[in-house]
Amino acid sequence: MRCWILIVLSLVACVATVAAQDSDPEFALVRRAVEDELAATPRDSVLLSDHLRAQTDRTGDFQSWLERLIPERFRRGIPVELLRRYWQVNKSPRELRVNHAIAGRPVRLVRQHVPADTQGVFSASRVAFSPSGDSAIVALTFSCPGLCGSSELWLYVRASSGWERRRLLHSLDH
Repeated sequence: MRCWILIVLSLVACVATVAAQDSDPEFALVRRAVEDELAATPRDSVLLSDHLRAQTDRTGDFQSWLERLIPERFRRGIPVELLRRYWQVNKSPRELRVNHAIAGRPVRLVRQHVPADTQGVFSASRVAFSPSGDSAIVALTFSCPGLCGSSELWLYVRASSGWERRRLLHSLDH
């Protein structure tokens, strides 16, 4: 009987953790971005950085950062306020807690470096949301041992079915 009580309490704790994470808009969008990547490049399991990375310099100014990241002609249609929010929120990292699968694949959180025996690790930036909450920007990076990897900055738009990846704003292979 005690065993059943412990099992039920464990399941309740798992469900509560999943619900709390899914109710966090930043974690929900990161989950969606990783799901979109997995749809494009299927993997059996997911290695994910344990932090949402800070992407912007704490001392730099917004305009010079923006010019280096996205040339003006590619910024058309993107509200400057959304880009400014991305710049501001990405001055500090945030711990990422994922206790369950993403897109039906098990997730393992890893520290800063890419383990040499892996096929690669996903990491995400902090997420910036528009004031109205109808659009967001997030960067997703894939790092692997050796000379492969990529980093992409995406615009997501809220639709009736949830967040949809709408536009690639910046891409860098490394």
